[in-house]
Amino acid sequence: MKKFNLTQKGLDGLTAPPKKQVLYWVRDLKGLAVLVSGSTLTKTYVVQKRNQRITVGRVAEFEARAREALISLAVAETAIAEAEAAGDPVKAARAREAKANALRISNPIEAARDEASDRLKDLRQGRDGKARKGGVTLQEALDDFCTTNAEVADRTKEFYRSTIKNHYGDWLEKTGADKKVIPSRMLSDITPKEIRERTGKILETVAANRLKQKTLLGAKSSDVFINAPGVVMSNIAFRTFRSIWRYAAQFNEGVPKWDSDAFKKTLTHVKSREAHIDSDHIKGFYEAVNAVDGKGDYLVGRANRDYILLSLFCGFRKSDALGLRWEQVEFNARIIRRSITETKGQKTALVIPMSDYVFDLLSARKALGVESDFVFPSEAKSGHLEHPRQAFRNIAKRCGFRIHPHGLRHTFISISDLAAISGNQQKALVGHTKGRDVTANYAHVSTHDLRGAAQAVTDKILELVGASRPKVKMKLA
Repeated sequence: MKKFNLTQKGLDGLTAPPKKQVLYWVRDLKGLAVLVSGSTLTKTYVVQKRNQRITVGRVAEFEARAREALISLAVAETAIAEAEAAGDPVKAARAREAKANALRISNPIEAARDEASDRLKDLRQGRDGKARKGGVTLQEALDDFCTTNAEVADRTKEFYRSTIKNHYGDWLEKTGADKKVIPSRMLSDITPKEIRERTGKILETVAANRLKQKTLLGAKSSDVFINAPGVVMSNIAFRTFRSIWRYAAQFNEGVPKWDSDAFKKTLTHVKSREAHIDSDHIKGFYEAVNAVDGKGDYLVGRANRDYILLSLFCGFRKSDALGLRWEQVEFNARIIRRSITETKGQKTALVIPMSDYVFDLLSARKALGVESDFVFPSEAKSGHLEHPRQAFRNIAKRCGFRIHPHGLRHTFISISDLAAISGNQQKALVGHTKGRDVTANYAHVSTHDLRGAAQAVTDKILELVGASRPKVKMKLA
């Protein structure tokens, strides 16, 4: 396998014997190569995965585009100066966008790299690059997103499917009363006005359903909502539709670019609720969770109590705690392990050392002897405990304030600040990625350090609630 550095000098030095072709692989971009013809002397960028190969374009074509881009760059700079002098911000913004596009392709080698990266993504996600030419229906875009987007978790894809079906179902492919298939709407035919109107209709429909539900339930209806009915769901539906559209536009030339300017006032502002328990009130919450009746049974139920305390002392997401399996609890190593496919976004595995309190909590649940794969089993369809709304309502009556499950995660992170836990240790404990912080990507947290951090947060919580540490002592390993 012949390799070379993708520079102008490296490209100029590529040769091939007469009437033969030679493939030279780029050293720093796996899958990208330059095919050199000994007969025509042409050089062509290609990307390849196993036996599948896609042509990116000839080297000479990228060089010709770069020369044209230099002319466009000069024109754009002149247009920017003229627009600024005339005080026209709109024209100036368009000229700057034209300049940015020209700069992007003015370097032929970098332009080739960008194009090759897109084509490599096509190959890795099961595409052949041929779908880029024509238009796409909403049904095709949805199916494509859910089958080829490797960066999105399966449960997220299922949520996207149900959201689009529930709120944009009449734009999808369906069977009519005469049993004839009615084709899905083409994305290119759906106007911004239709999308805005549909978002408003979703808001009205959800609001009407909420009112109907409240009327039926009467005094039993929930009053914990802080946003107007339908606001959150209409925003979620709009963002889901936008994600599907943008993904389709990446790979299909027939799909127009998403026009953000046309939807500036489409989303409705959502108020944030109080998301954590402050240090002055956590003792009352802890006592409400552990309250017992005359027989010594927990008022909220044993499973609900254990789930809530596990969430508080580990900072788990609701689904991570409720769906926890015994196979993920390693008592010998004293860790809770969730693989990369089981975590949100499928971007990082989650390995949480158990503090003394958490170890005792889970050991006591294991000792109950209930045969189930789940730590919190139930007769629900999922096989595990679902959101215990009534338990949270009962706790609120006793402690005097409401808290939702995700608020326990916020509380854990807030208390980790009080315990002087570093930012990287916090992220490791709760399964957050390091994001775009380049410096943070060089900082690595050992299991030993993380175990100490988990115990420090537990000790701080116990201090705030006025409880003592369990008798079990842990060896830091």
